[in-house]
Amino acid sequence: MRMTAVTAVCACVALFTSGCSPATYEERMSYLRKVAQQGAETHELLKSQDAKIDEERCKAAFAGLKNMGDRPDVTGVGGQTAEWNEQIQQFFVDSCVSGKPKPVPGESVGQAPSGTSSSTPSPTPSTASG
Repeated sequence: MRMTAVTAVCACVALFTSGCSPATYEERMSYLRKVAQQGAETHELLKSQDAKIDEERCKAAFAGLKNMGDRPDVTGVGGQTAEWNEQIQQFFVDSCVSGKPKPVPGESVGQAPSGTSSSTPSPTPSTASG
């Protein structure tokens, strides 16, 4: 029993000395992209079931998600804020209702995130001579 308490104290000290920091802007935007994609996929699932797709239905679907525990820390101490949680839900719901992933701030609809390639191939130079 005593060894368990010592182990727990060591784990806590290690956690606090490792320096938790809030998620970066790009980490938060990446998470919002993921949530938006899940919302669009939910739209397709509801559509395949001939379900009514509206804001209420999409909010209910969001409430039923169990894998949203991987939200980036925005406080630096392992926490969330009400504003961040509302933004996450809104990205899911908007994407669920529309059927298309909602773009994150700074991106337009269909724009690939920076550092990734888009699905449209780049044009290749013509090999024909004139």
